[in-house]
Amino acid sequence: MAALVVSAAASYYPVTTAEAKAHMRVDTSADDTYIAALIAAATGMAELYTRRRLVRSTWTLYLDRFPAAPKNTIELPYPPLASVSSVVYLDGSGCSNTLTANTDYQVDTYSFVGRLAVAPSSYWPETQTDKRNAVTITYVAGYTASDDTEGSAVPAPIKQGILITAAHWYEHREPVITGTIITPVPMSAEYLWDMYKVPGEFQYGIDDG
Repeated sequence: MAALVVSAAASYYPVTTAEAKAHMRVDTSADDTYIAALIAAATGMAELYTRRRLVRSTWTLYLDRFPAAPKNTIELPYPPLASVSSVVYLDGSGCSNTLTANTDYQVDTYSFVGRLAVAPSSYWPETQTDKRNAVTITYVAGYTASDDTEGSAVPAPIKQGILITAAHWYEHREPVITGTIITPVPMSAEYLWDMYKVPGEFQYGIDDG
């Protein structure tokens, strides 16, 4: 079993209010707060659809144990994986131990979904058997660096889909308009996001394949 929680949420969005207003052709500031809320909602929709994180945030993955050999890889959800901050576990005596990067484990930030693998000629340690969440993995996911407030590292198609979705909601503020079929996410946005969609379902950390 496993649990995944956000430790430090993103503090900004990949699309600015100014960018959205330019896309919507809005030249007043009367709706700035509303447009910012639409950007937040559209970003959430994009992340849900693609199963990615756009702006960097910190996540903590809790596992009951490390994977058993020879299945020694742990997938970390919400790519792209930027870095792994720490890997901590409770040993058989209930003592907390911190593994060392490159000595005890290796980090793969290049694969489609980031991975944590035991180092060559090493093995995952045994954990306290009667303790839930005995393994704690803290990592950073997302495209943009902490000082990139414009979200320039986010792929352009994803940003464009956010702009299209926010503009669609700005134009159509009700879920249904008489005589018109309204979809929650414009199909053009889905087409843009499809290129970055992570396939399948995340298997809660331990890769048993």
